[in-house]
Amino acid sequence: MLAWFCDQGDAAVVGAGLGVSRATAERYRDEVIIVLAEQAPDLRQALEQVAEQGWSRVVLDGKVFRTSWEFSGPSRRPP
Repeated sequence: MLAWFCDQGDAAVVGAGLGVSRATAERYRDEVIIVLAEQAPDLRQALEQVAEQGWSRVVLDGKVFRTSWEFSGPSRRPP
C-alpha cells in the first residue's frame, strides 16, 4: 500500500496492480493507516523527544486550533 501513500492513487488502480479488488485495496490501506497511527508518537511524546535532543524550534504541520482551556498537566481536564 506504499504506492497509495506515494501518489494518493485510485484504490482500484492500486488494487489492480496488486491483483486484488478495490474493496480489498481500500481495506488494506485502512489497516496500514491504523498500524502506522498506533506506532506514531502523540504530540506530547514528539515534543518531549525534540526537547531531550536540544532542538530550539519545532514546526508543527497539521491543524492547530484554539481551545477554551490550557493544558497544565495530565490531571487537568477541559471544562
